[in-house]
Amino acid sequence: MPRGESLTMARSSGKNRSALDRRRESLQSRRAVADETGTKVKELDRALETNAVARRDSEAGLQAALDRVAGLKKAIKASKKQRDKLRTARDKARENDAKARQRASSAEQKYDRAVLEDMVRREKERDLASHTRAGKPDKRSGRSNGTPPALPAPPPRAATAGLPSPANTTSDTPAADEAARANAEATKDRASGKRTSSTTTSPRI
Repeated sequence: MPRGESLTMARSSGKNRSALDRRRESLQSRRAVADETGTKVKELDRALETNAVARRDSEAGLQAALDRVAGLKKAIKASKKQRDKLRTARDKARENDAKARQRASSAEQKYDRAVLEDMVRREKERDLASHTRAGKPDKRSGRSNGTPPALPAPPPRAATAGLPSPANTTSDTPAADEAARANAEATKDRASGKRTSSTTTSPRI
């Protein structure tokens, strides 16, 4: 082979190798860029999925909050209605309580007057009865109440015959008093014995 041809072939092969290297390096760099972009796309996909999940959770929370707000609004409205009813009932209860207390006070005043009237009536009856008894004569004793009792009538003379007078029965010694009492009892027994014998020995007709 001539020397010129060999140099030409060497030059052409060097050119071919340099073009291949450039193509390989370009391919490698572009593949690296493609890998990076693919990774970025995957990352963005994951971010979008995460965002979608968070959005769904937020929407669910918002709906729950809206439902709670609606429920709270209904509860507040019902509470206001109940408050109005309770206020009306309280005003009516206060009015009824005032009327009941007034009726109780009136009844208590009437009761107090009745008690006082009853006490006055009984006291008047007792006072009148006591003064009436003091002015009327006693049916059993024949004397008026409030006057001293009358002295008893003296015994019959037959019953006191032979009895010593009170002036003669008094003595300064106990022995004399005892003797005077025994003498009076004996005289009384003798008199009663005479009356009994005269009654029992009277002849029958």
